[in-house]
Amino acid sequence: MAKLNYRRQIGFLRGLVSGLSYEASSPESKLLLAIIDTLDALTLEIDMLKAEVDDLGDDLQDLSDEVSELESISDDIEVLGDQLTFLGEFMENISDMASEPLGGDSVVRPIIQRPIRLVTNDGEFLDDEEDDDE
Repeated sequence: MAKLNYRRQIGFLRGLVSGLSYEASSPESKLLLAIIDTLDALTLEIDMLKAEVDDLGDDLQDLSDEVSELESISDDIEVLGDQLTFLGEFMENISDMASEPLGGDSVVRPIIQRPIRLVTNDGEFLDDEEDDDE
């Protein structure tokens, strides 16, 4: 449906009324001009309402964007809370372990699952070169 140009139509109606052979002071002329003035006022109100609806749509989009940002921040806070909970539990375990006295024969040794070997940029192991020198 084509967009109607109400201002143009009202101007056309004013032209039609002025083209009629009514005197400006006749009751018919006054009635038609009052109707056209009312239509003109309604058109102005419609234009203002359309502008307000457009502004409200923009405001609603801004609010939607802000809610999305707050949801993202909320998710980040939840993840941080989980990490802090884990860290707190880890610190409690360390504290519990540190407060337990070691027995007379207890020895604390690091557990090494595999030896550490240093590698050069060429992919050679550094300890291999030392073996070659022997």
